[in-house]
Amino acid sequence: MILQLENYHNSNEILYVLHSIHVNEGKSVSKIALQKLLYLSAALAPVKEIVLSIIRFQRIQRGPYSKNIQNIVDHLVAYGLVQIAEFKVIKDKNAIALYEIAEGGINAVNKLLRYSVEEEKYWWISCISRLSLMYSELDFAEKDDEFDGLDKIVRIVYQDYTFKETKDNSYFRASIDFNDVDKPTANTIKFVKNYIKNNSELFSFDNERYEAELILAAFFNNFYNNYLIEYTS
Repeated sequence: MILQLENYHNSNEILYVLHSIHVNEGKSVSKIALQKLLYLSAALAPVKEIVLSIIRFQRIQRGPYSKNIQNIVDHLVAYGLVQIAEFKVIKDKNAIALYEIAEGGINAVNKLLRYSVEEEKYWWISCISRLSLMYSELDFAEKDDEFDGLDKIVRIVYQDYTFKETKDNSYFRASIDFNDVDKPTANTIKFVKNYIKNNSELFSFDNERYEAELILAAFFNNFYNNYLIEYTS
């Protein structure tokens, strides 16, 4: 069995999420959390691109769900790169699979990380995963909430400005264009870009990834604060 070429990069990203969760917590991941982690990785990717491009210029002078992702996950299970750890029943009605990376997947990731482009992608997804694990441990909602563990990351995703606009306007199955410069998320990222440019003296530029992670953490904290305001109001 061979993955179609257009699914190759998505396959790598799925493996990176599961590998990162495995390294950081050793936990399995439900399809809910997997979808949301990949959404956050894509939605916030411009933060990485903007921060890294600006920092490097300074240094060297110059409810989102994808059927395609689920199909690739199913294929990766068939290939033995991902395995189903268990099935979880939600409120005695729906059963969802929890995934974890298999030994074959770990070997594949180790080989992929030899390439700088893939290593940088893994670093970014690992940042998203670590922050997601941290925020999922916070007290997001009532004890009888249908989401638990890492699945609580949906509370963060639902505060993403572009997704929130789509949800609030009741667009049914609307596609979310991360490249739309008029979308709220893009406007927020534009603010970050201008802030970095106008306050360059605040950044040491000695460790570009560390500084990018600090800005990413600020995004997560903002999303979480927005959730608290919405939940308590």
